[in-house]
Amino acid sequence: MAQPKNLAVLFTTLAALGPALASQAAQSDECLRNYAVKGSALSGKTHTTHGMLEGVAPTDALPRIARFLSLSGFTVLSQNPGAGLIEAAQSAMLAQGKRLPLNVAVTAQGNGSQVNTSFVTSPLMIFSTETLKDHLCKTIAAGAAGDGASPTPTPTAAAMPANPAPPPARPRIQGVAMLSPSQAEQIATALRKGPHPERLSEALPALLPTLAQFVERMACISTFSAVSTLDEFAAAGVSFRTKVIQAPMPKMKYHDSNQCLDVLRVQGWTMPADNALQFEVAYKAADSGEVAKSSHEVVRQPDGSWLFRR
Repeated sequence: MAQPKNLAVLFTTLAALGPALASQAAQSDECLRNYAVKGSALSGKTHTTHGMLEGVAPTDALPRIARFLSLSGFTVLSQNPGAGLIEAAQSAMLAQGKRLPLNVAVTAQGNGSQVNTSFVTSPLMIFSTETLKDHLCKTIAAGAAGDGASPTPTPTAAAMPANPAPPPARPRIQGVAMLSPSQAEQIATALRKGPHPERLSEALPALLPTLAQFVERMACISTFSAVSTLDEFAAAGVSFRTKVIQAPMPKMKYHDSNQCLDVLRVQGWTMPADNALQFEVAYKAADSGEVAKSSHEVVRQPDGSWLFRR
């Protein structure tokens, strides 16, 4: 199982970033201790770690981390300052239609910020775990660095174009309305609010991006046929197109289907098992006042990722 060429270029580039963040990396003992990996070479792996940035506000840490990622071979797909979330993917593989997702969640804690990172690799992908661990910790450390301390590598043409394009906008999906920035922040806030099961506290920061994307899609599906787009988040053996599930918007008679629904709250958090989470979402149409609910279950997979069963 050979290391993919583009991934080798990525990690060669990452290794060259070390001197720029040497001082921050020297203080990353906590991050290294928190590093964990789940899954296997056959199923794919999820790499996670977290660390504290004392005296750094989330609003300062988030753009610094986004800049670091964009300079180290990743494309920032979305950035939500209000929710403290970054969704990124490895650029060279993304150009080939393959997504290696890296998610970052920044939350206020004490007089600073806690940063949680997760990176998912595909089955049969071999690379240096130590290099990846080092990069995740430098990603966290970048949140404390001033803009001048952010690494500026000299990429090869294969690693990054001379004039990188801005992060791509999310593609419009047929039968799915476009979410407004305020609605995205509303959803992220509702997901964070809880109360959450105590057992979920450690996994929640890495899980939040997946939950947010799913709830965003649910709030914006405007036709019954578009429910099948939820299969992007479905566990093995599950298809939303064959399940008895109705997105809330198509059932509303008076709402303008070109607008996503508002999410009033996310509630009823329960964990029937250590690897399963259930919750309920309440929606409201801002124009007509119509309301609806949906119930969901998400299950942790062998590779550490979370996918939906309903």
